Amino acid sequence: PSSAASDVYKRQDYVELDDQQEAQAAAILGAEQMDAGTRFEVCGVLQSTTQWAFDPTSGQKPAAEVVRNLATIVAKGGNYLLNVAPDASGVWPDSARAVLSDLAAWFAAGGGG
Repeated sequence: PSSAASDVYKRQDYVELDDQQEAQAAAILGAEQMDAGTRFEVCGVLQSTTQWAFDPTSGQKPAAEVVRNLATIVAKGGNYLLNVAPDASGVWPDSARAVLSDLAAWFAAGGGG
């Protein structure tokens, strides 16, 4: 990490990156397979429009992208918080359910489900 980032790490025991920085994790925290050396969290959304609130016109990020983000972040010692926005009645859209089903299958195949 940069000198400024190192100073931040020395002052706190946990770092939360700016929202929706999944794609930036490698650049922000070093090589993809390198542990970041501190606890951190990356917050993201499943919707492809990157809104936290439900967007009825939005699709979802592909499961492969979510898995890639998760693998990069966890390999560095981080936590990946992924928001799945329900509609006004509290129901996830079918497109989100499909991605979550794919993720469940991936976890089950890897023994992490």
